[in-house]
Amino acid sequence: AAQTPAPATAPQTPAPTATAAENAPTAPATGNDGIQPEQHKVIIIATEECWIRSNADKTDVRQFSLNKGDTFALTFSHRLELKLGNAGGVRIRYDGKEMPPAGTSGQVLNLVFPPEN
Repeated sequence: AAQTPAPATAPQTPAPTATAAENAPTAPATGNDGIQPEQHKVIIIATEECWIRSNADKTDVRQFSLNKGDTFALTFSHRLELKLGNAGGVRIRYDGKEMPPAGTSGQVLNLVFPPEN
């Protein structure tokens, strides 16, 4: 005897959304020795328009512009190189600490993190 499927009257559970999956914690990558590299964070807050080129760990190169009020965060393990097209037009926080002004308005400047002594 053939069975007819029962109509779906029970409420359906929605499938997980991509947002939930994107927000799930992920394990950081480990080096060849199995030790997790320390992650550093640089936050750039634009006080004026500024063009920026970043190179994080020699693998993640980006070029972008920030407008006044924009904020951009970059993470890296070993080295971050920044070229600022308007060094006086940004505030920079490195690992949660406010950095001194990088330069003057309109100045093109290269920065390296961690800062070299």
